[in-house]
Amino acid sequence: VLSSLTLPSGVTVSSARRSRFAILDRWVIVVNAVSRNIFMDAATLQTRLLNIAGPSAKLTSAAGAAGNPNGEYRYKFTYAIMSGTDVLVESPFSAESTPITLTNLKGALSDITVSPTTSVNARRIYRTTNGSSTYYLLATIADNTTTTYTDDSTDYDLALLGEVEPRGNAPGVDGTDRLQVITTWKDRLWATSANEPDRIRFTANREIYAWPSNYSFNAKPIGEDEIGVTAFVPRRNELLVGKRSRILKIIGDGVDSFEILGVTEGIGPISQEATVVVRDVPYFLGEDGFYQYGGSGLVSLTRDRVHPWFTTDDYFNRALFSEAFAKWNPKYDVIDLHLAAAGSTSIDRWVSLDLR
Repeated sequence: VLSSLTLPSGVTVSSARRSRFAILDRWVIVVNAVSRNIFMDAATLQTRLLNIAGPSAKLTSAAGAAGNPNGEYRYKFTYAIMSGTDVLVESPFSAESTPITLTNLKGALSDITVSPTTSVNARRIYRTTNGSSTYYLLATIADNTTTTYTDDSTDYDLALLGEVEPRGNAPGVDGTDRLQVITTWKDRLWATSANEPDRIRFTANREIYAWPSNYSFNAKPIGEDEIGVTAFVPRRNELLVGKRSRILKIIGDGVDSFEILGVTEGIGPISQEATVVVRDVPYFLGEDGFYQYGGSGLVSLTRDRVHPWFTTDDYFNRALFSEAFAKWNPKYDVIDLHLAAAGSTSIDRWVSLDLR
């Protein structure tokens, strides 16, 4: 049964661009065709903005009445959309407050601004421990109206909650850019944007809304063409990054170990939709045929038998290769590659590649 989804206020869908999707936990992220990046809760089918603008000013801190804090502290805060205790979306941090020294005094916080985004229903306050630059969650104000808070927490109270990864927004929070190619790998979202198609960004661990500015790689060479990254191909132990004339890969298990390496030059995937992974083996449509990448390197599956299908204009409309798409049919263990016939302007033909 088909269900209509209500888009967040102000979000539209372009008929000239394909929607692209990624799934992390119960969230379905939608980019490229939408005017703002959004995500959907698979349980409720409710859609929300993937990112929201953060506070434009820092809060004010002062010494209050006698209490537990004892040290030099700094504060930041964010805007958030929450469902109960679950954080659905959280903005980047505000600027850091002026340092304040508290000697067995509570921290009196004010100027905690409200968000102009109507769906924001909470603000979250973060604080350092004595003399440090590492931030921990201090408190959640469960409304978008209160502008003050009293801090009576010790350093030990904060440390129990764990260190917080950096925050940041994906391109497109203000509608001037958009994510255009996206995937999930190692419990993170990975994407490129329309304005920076050679820059790969990724999120904090299992946080779809947190895109720190330094969590990124360049898929060199930069400016090779205006398309940039055409496809992400997630495998068990590596994330392949496709460009039309080369393949790179990202390896590692976390922010401190991720690195990007070159794999092949001369050929790469045409588009995300014409790429498929079967049993951890990637397959993709290149400019001159259909390829497999694996232990034997890059292998053309079509060159020996049907090379003219992909190198002449007699069989398919090669100008529409970028619109082609592939899917795996598990019943017959074949990959169906959908293309436009010669002279056609729509995807109206397919060929099947038998993996056996």
